[in-house]
Amino acid sequence: MNSLSPEVPSSPESWRGPAKLAAGCLVILALLFGGLCWMASYSEHGAVYETKLLDGGSVSLRVTAYPEKIVGPGLPGAYFVFEGRPKDVQAWSRIFEFRHDDAIPIRERCAGFSGDNVAYVYLGWVVGVTSDGGRTWSVWDASRDSEGYRTIEECNYRWIREVGINADGSGTMNVDPIRWTEVTELRTTDFGRNWAP
Repeated sequence: MNSLSPEVPSSPESWRGPAKLAAGCLVILALLFGGLCWMASYSEHGAVYETKLLDGGSVSLRVTAYPEKIVGPGLPGAYFVFEGRPKDVQAWSRIFEFRHDDAIPIRERCAGFSGDNVAYVYLGWVVGVTSDGGRTWSVWDASRDSEGYRTIEECNYRWIREVGINADGSGTMNVDPIRWTEVTELRTTDFGRNWAP
């Protein structure tokens, strides 16, 4: 036999070691490829499936719902874009965008008005408020602004049940906590910039 020729195993038992190594390499490659595909997945807005216009006092509000288009693995939800403007201005200003796990209809109770200049919108764990007729907006997000009594892992998509803000800046937020021992009402005194039990 030529000494340069590779030696080929002759029995099935002698193939076990290389076969296990090859199978292990294939599994590792599959996991790496799957991980890269997962990291490469992203979502974007689909076509509008619902729009809601609301007017009150000197403020106009618009809520637009888009289905989520997912590229890669995952289940689609929906994006809700909240916009506002003073009634005498044509251009809309984005207040916030919220991604929901499900493509639900726009909620009946997702906004309110108080007096001529106060308006507010809410969904999930986010609230947007204007006190100057829609010229500027503040956004409160429980996942980042809650000062320790709420984390994003504990927020559910119907956490905020209802919000009410008065013309003097005082208001309440009724929430639906995951744990029964948590608070169910938060209060504000500064037009929703801060909320506390």
